[in-house]
Amino acid sequence: MDVTTPSPDLLVRSYAPSGPPLYEPPIPQMVPMRLTRRKKRVALIGNFPPRRCGIATFTADVFASIEHDADCIVIAMQEPGAAHDYGAAVTQVIRQN
Repeated sequence: MDVTTPSPDLLVRSYAPSGPPLYEPPIPQMVPMRLTRRKKRVALIGNFPPRRCGIATFTADVFASIEHDADCIVIAMQEPGAAHDYGAAVTQVIRQN
């Protein structure tokens, strides 16, 4: 059995048999799409490899998944007194505490 849902217009008209319907559904408007697509700008702030922790791995995975679709910068958090060679992905370093 093929069951279809009636349109809201039919439902309203069935409850308002005489006179104008109580509700007129809106007519969808055409919205023009942008012809150019701007890249999103994303800043990732967190631990980053070569630091060995789950947050560093997660931040690196997020960076790897979005770096081609967004202008992405990585700001690595670093514990006081430590020095890590982060590589080209990390653009800035901030103190952890």
